[in-house]
Amino acid sequence: EAELGTRFATLVAQTSDLESVLPELASLSAAALGAGGGTLIRGQAPPAEPGANVIPLLLSGERVGELRLTDAPEGIEDDPSAGRIAGNLAKRQVVAGDRIALIVGNRIEFAEAVLAAARLGAVVVPINIRQRKPENEYVLANSGAKVLIHEADLADQMPDETAVPALRQRFAVGGASAHAAPYADLLQPAPPPPVPAVGEEDVFSILYTSGTTGRPKGALLTHLGVVHSCLHI
Repeated sequence: EAELGTRFATLVAQTSDLESVLPELASLSAAALGAGGGTLIRGQAPPAEPGANVIPLLLSGERVGELRLTDAPEGIEDDPSAGRIAGNLAKRQVVAGDRIALIVGNRIEFAEAVLAAARLGAVVVPINIRQRKPENEYVLANSGAKVLIHEADLADQMPDETAVPALRQRFAVGGASAHAAPYADLLQPAPPPPVPAVGEEDVFSILYTSGTTGRPKGALLTHLGVVHSCLHI
């Protein structure tokens, strides 16, 4: 991967005519993503085959082409757990744009829930596990969270049921909680929901500040911003 990145950077830095090296840049990009190859299409492209893996190419926010991957890398399809969670949330009337709050530590369930929310087009609201009950109550109410997934051990720091009326569903990870359904309920077999019509500037996540100088404030992260961050890790 380091060699691919070096070659990519060298091409961009040392080539005055990028048009001449675009095919190689496409191949390098495909290889970096784990695909067997890629086809670069500039300008208006004919519709891709159903299920094709397409990465849009943007310049100053304008779509100027796309990269179509071949031999898709393993795992590019829906993660089975995330698909089941998304399906079970959809059965519970959770839809695109709804807020899903996570008060979960560094464990696989956090990643599953984030991917499930993305699969639904819902908005992830990760909350610091060290926050106390009043802080959690404020952030959950301010964000308009409809679903809460939390550590069972932190049940005593969750707001009372009447304190956040919009918060209709709770799920506990890592044990039982009197006021939450088990997280395992979300892993029951369920068909994944239809792929949502999510735009680049739609909100993917809301990250709250610590609130050291006042009330915590939510920063909005878009789907496009998250994709760019992932590609530049």
